[in-house]
Amino acid sequence: MTPEQQALATSISQQIPTSGRACAGTGKTTTAVAALQKTKAKTLACAFNTSTQMELASRLENNKNVEAKTLNGLGHRITAKALGHRTLKVDPQKLRTLTNDFFPTLSFENKLIVQKLTKEARIAGLVPIGTSGFKGILEDTEENWQSLLNENIEDELISAARDLLIKSIEIAQREAQIDFDDQIYFSALCGNLITDYELVVVDEAQDLNLLQHKMLQKFYRTAVCIIGDPRQSIYGFRGAVSNSMLKLEEKFSLQQLPLTVNFRCAPQIISYAQQFCPEIQAGLKDIQGTVDQLDQYELEALPSEAAILCRCNAPLLRLCFQLINAGRWPKFVGRDI
Repeated sequence: MTPEQQALATSISQQIPTSGRACAGTGKTTTAVAALQKTKAKTLACAFNTSTQMELASRLENNKNVEAKTLNGLGHRITAKALGHRTLKVDPQKLRTLTNDFFPTLSFENKLIVQKLTKEARIAGLVPIGTSGFKGILEDTEENWQSLLNENIEDELISAARDLLIKSIEIAQREAQIDFDDQIYFSALCGNLITDYELVVVDEAQDLNLLQHKMLQKFYRTAVCIIGDPRQSIYGFRGAVSNSMLKLEEKFSLQQLPLTVNFRCAPQIISYAQQFCPEIQAGLKDIQGTVDQLDQYELEALPSEAAILCRCNAPLLRLCFQLINAGRWPKFVGRDI
């Protein structure tokens, strides 16, 4: 481990509230695992998605003091307790089913708008007026409903979305039926969390949304540590808080520790990346790389070991078929095609 990794791992294992600001490819998960393997405190390791949670759980299986959960998994448990149910039924299509049941005369397009409005209202922490049991973040006003989507919404559809949200809350309270957004919505907005965790470590903290911030604030008696890279915040479209890490650092009074040594790329690539991230350093000194900017390329110029990345799938799929037509067999990753 680098001195930076050692410093961050030590700080986390000693339950010092810390923010690990990690540049790309600097081994932040490896560092977190090194810290959590040593901790003797009862610890919750929060992962952003299921694949990371499974990796953490696998690498930490020998330390019985650490429990690895996704934020949704944690939210599920908190929601069950907050709503007073022993078990919850998760239905990913809950909003669609409720829309069809209660608004059968709406057109298909308007049903989609109502569902999207309701979804955005939950992400924003809006609780309809008159709803008992929990307190919202965003006030239930016509202006706030209009602000949820970047388009002018008819009053009729706003009224339907408000009614849909009320129905969604009621069915969760009465019948213990929720969807994935409910796991965060109820856990963030219902009551206080009583826990015996002594340490909470959150990975990919740059991508948390406002309700997930609210969830973490429930650990007011617990040491909270976060790890992430502010430059890799890519979930703004899904409600991620701008400057998420900075705001968490301020809320929990976290000391900042850097991870800057990259173990993923050749020095030439790191040199190019320093235009955008001046602090990043090359950790792989003995390999060579190049940075080329091409206006076009021929299939013959692509070595068989190449990894080709693209912002969206369509150009990759076209290239995939071109390679197949040329008698080459690429591995297409990202969608099950």
